Amino acid sequence: DLVGQGFHLDQQHVGRRQRGPLGAVVLDVLHGVLLVRIRHGLLTADALEAAGQREGAAAVVQALVTEFPDTERLKQRLDALKAAAAPRP
Repeated sequence: DLVGQGFHLDQQHVGRRQRGPLGAVVLDVLHGVLLVRIRHGLLTADALEAAGQREGAAAVVQALVTEFPDTERLKQRLDALKAAAAPRP
């Protein structure tokens, strides 16, 4: 469950709040789609990192951070990728 992993999207990412049961269903579906997009991106980044392509992984996560700037977990993942790629003294 991505929400349990710190993925919380605010209303600006799922559209305007609509009234009534249909509006609630639409928001739930959109929220689910956005969470799947984030998860897909993170899995892609994991695969790239495992293949030794940290720069590619960082680019994927950077695109997610650009799209979802309020998602702290994405920022943390990007920082971790950048730290792992940095040369060590």
